[in-house]
Amino acid sequence: VLLLSGLTVSSVSVDVFPNVQQFFRGDSFSVSCADVQTDGWTVKRTQTNGNTGTCAEFGRIDGSFCVVDGLTPGASGVYWCETSSGQQSDQVSITVTDFFVILDIPALPVETGSDVTLRCIVRDGSTPKAEFIKNGRTLTPVPVEEWTISVDHLSDADQYSCYVPDVGGSPASSLRVKGSTTTDPTTSSSDPGSSPGPDSPSGSTISVIIAVVSLVVLVLILVLLLWKKHKGDSDSSPPVDVTYADVTIAQAANRRDKHHGEAETVYAGIKTNTEGAEDVTYSHVVIKGQRSSRRNHAQSSDPDVVYSSVRPRNT
Repeated sequence: VLLLSGLTVSSVSVDVFPNVQQFFRGDSFSVSCADVQTDGWTVKRTQTNGNTGTCAEFGRIDGSFCVVDGLTPGASGVYWCETSSGQQSDQVSITVTDFFVILDIPALPVETGSDVTLRCIVRDGSTPKAEFIKNGRTLTPVPVEEWTISVDHLSDADQYSCYVPDVGGSPASSLRVKGSTTTDPTTSSSDPGSSPGPDSPSGSTISVIIAVVSLVVLVLILVLLLWKKHKGDSDSSPPVDVTYADVTIAQAANRRDKHHGEAETVYAGIKTNTEGAEDVTYSHVVIKGQRSSRRNHAQSSDPDVVYSSVRPRNT
């Protein structure tokens, strides 16, 4: 982007002869300052590489004209009129190319509401049928000799070019409208040996794609976190239910054994099983008692064993 400092004087305009933006190498054109009411105006140029110079440095002065002969691609840039005090006129963009094809497009701003006819010119001066392109998109379904566009809905950002089958394409240039400002006076070049490519995605489309991808990634992360939490709950062991049994057995003792006064001893072994669907507690109770009666002498000395199944109450 070339930025020019100084005050722009709207009453002064730059004229270009011929009124086209694109030239072949070796062509020539002239620039003059129209409606100049004061002395000291000179034609200046800023090249695409940023170098700025006066007409005496890049051309020759012929009366009120600045003539630029033997053009080379280095002559591409913006041209304008400027006083010694720094006042500037409007400016025009010029492109010089080594391509075999150029686009016939006006260098001076056009009136709103007017129609502009574009043509594709090859190096021998002929205007064959061509495809006309706007911002990388082909406007014509088939090659035509010319293409007319309306100035009602033009934008300075729109880039126009053309392509001649089996010959090549032209550089791209903007069509300026009167009253607008030039935001980018330089022009872009396209490959002369290739046809226009497909449209590049717009910034809004890319934003939508990024938003959708971000949303999908967020949902996947949430699903993964929920799955891990659910798996952790499933893998954790359920609490073991432990049942404590307090077994008291009252046994009538023989009168003649009352003097011993010792309490009976109860041994209880409790095993808890939690592997099944229900919690079952097995209790092994051993009872040992003194036998003072001869009637019990014939009984086995083995202790009495009681197996009981205790089912705890669910809480």
